[in-house]
Amino acid sequence: MAEKGILFNGEMMRAIRAGSKSQTRRPMKPQPIDSLPPDAEDAAYQWGRYTFDSMNQAVDYAPYAVGDLLYCRETWRLIAWLEGDGIGIQYRADGGKVYDLGGDDYDDQYERLLLQSCDDCKKAGIELDGNEVYTWPKGTEAPTRWRPSIHMPKWAAREWLKVTAVRAERVQDITPADIIKEGVNLYKAGSIPQCMNTQERMLREMYTNLWESVYPGSWERNDWVWVTEFERTEHN
Repeated sequence: MAEKGILFNGEMMRAIRAGSKSQTRRPMKPQPIDSLPPDAEDAAYQWGRYTFDSMNQAVDYAPYAVGDLLYCRETWRLIAWLEGDGIGIQYRADGGKVYDLGGDDYDDQYERLLLQSCDDCKKAGIELDGNEVYTWPKGTEAPTRWRPSIHMPKWAAREWLKVTAVRAERVQDITPADIIKEGVNLYKAGSIPQCMNTQERMLREMYTNLWESVYPGSWERNDWVWVTEFERTEHN
């Protein structure tokens, strides 16, 4: 079992927190190629210096394994800090706030983050009060900068996932049931048609558009992807 970070955008974080997302797909890098002609009697796939009779054999080299714990990396910022007394973090996906994160697990970024946040307050014209604390008017936006998900340290994560299954497949092989598990909500399309075929077509269109917005050209190429299934969990 390993602890690893995984990136999610705001929409997917909201789906995870709502309990409607339990799968994620990520393109394989690099993409495997057929090492034998399509009409060969025994198909094989070449992936780096490995050759597999089937992509099921490649799962041992997936970025995540069953049992791994994943901390969700999302857009965030500091909104409170006191030396030796923990910090407060706000998450852009839903505006949620968590205080006293990290404890003794703060890493080398901690000091730099505090200095940058103090600079943000100064640039916004906020001065230290009598308690040597930066305080901004209640009900107003914090002056501190939003930080990209890729720069989120483990101690700042509020959501943890446990990997329950991993497999390889083509992105276009996704089923309507799996599209729903990816967090796609048909209600966002407005009125829902009664015809099941139409519902499935709409789900597929919504997922295709979502996928292409993140990985342009990948859907048309029908890339190989890692399918990671997970459940929310607590982290001690």
